[in-house]
Amino acid sequence: MKRIFSMIIMMVMISVPVWAFEVNPDNVTGKKGDVINVPVKINKVYSAIEANAFGFTVEYDGNVLSFIKPDKKGSLVESFTLVEGKENSPGKAKIGGSYFTDKVFLTDGLLLNIQFKVKDDAKGTSKIELSNFKDALKGASSTTAAFILK
Repeated sequence: MKRIFSMIIMMVMISVPVWAFEVNPDNVTGKKGDVINVPVKINKVYSAIEANAFGFTVEYDGNVLSFIKPDKKGSLVESFTLVEGKENSPGKAKIGGSYFTDKVFLTDGLLLNIQFKVKDDAKGTSKIELSNFKDALKGASSTTAAFILK
């Protein structure tokens, strides 16, 4: 009886998809003094995510890039009432958004762009990493992207 029960539990675990999605920045290039947009995309959403708020932290090399702001134009969160970002320290900013009226359903696509200015004295490259996902993005995984100086 134990063996049958164990097999049933294992079959259920195998047949249930893991509810995991990704929030990833894209690799970008630019020259000293450029304003660049880093697209942040949601992937592997198997069932639309109900969202009325989200948040995450972005980390980058503060010697190479300066944080400007998140840009929601043309994105999945374009209708959000508020999308803002604040640099907490050179190389680290928090980004978040709220939709006060109702909820939005997020699927695969462009979450938003993050605008940076490439420093005039920039040298080399910068990793771009997302973490500390909150609210609708809680539980997301992410891969590291790179900014490459031309």
